[in-house]
Amino acid sequence: MPTLSTGQLAIRVFGQTLRQNCLYNGRDWTTHRARIPGYANYHLALESNETIYTLRFDQAVFEKTVKGDHFSVKQQILVHRHFTRSIFNFITYESELNRNDVIYIGVDLDAGPNSLDLNFGPKHILKLRSNLLHISEVNYMCGETKQVENRQFQKEKLQVCIAWTEPNGFIVTGQDEKIVKTYLTIVDDSIEGIL
Repeated sequence: MPTLSTGQLAIRVFGQTLRQNCLYNGRDWTTHRARIPGYANYHLALESNETIYTLRFDQAVFEKTVKGDHFSVKQQILVHRHFTRSIFNFITYESELNRNDVIYIGVDLDAGPNSLDLNFGPKHILKLRSNLLHISEVNYMCGETKQVENRQFQKEKLQVCIAWTEPNGFIVTGQDEKIVKTYLTIVDDSIEGIL
């Protein structure tokens, strides 16, 4: 699968790892980019005989489209050019016929195992005011690298904070023409940067 990146933040599509620029763990010759769990690795829990994968270079977007008998669901993964510490997952349901069907669109998050490079504190929930993305709350937590890379140049462990929306599926009917759900992940080196 391709890797989407802004130079500040990177994700391998459907991978369990996020990478942030200048976030290293390990001492001296063992230093390496620290693995952040893949809190942007959302999956459609929807099966179909017709699934199409598309990488749109002109928009820097990866798309997975699942087609049903009378509908389609598209997942778009975007590492934002302007908000360089953000990854957006858009799930769009579109009905092709006006029917009385009821469909559950499942959305799962597979962040993978805990990081061997980072110690995270507890998860917190932040309630949001009304916003254009229709996100009512985000989870967030902060942590730090387990080792200082080089004590001569780096006096303290590096901090990283991550915020993400909880995956929640949704129910649609054949009467719904189009529904868009947004799942957001933000990675920064401070709590102020993600909030």
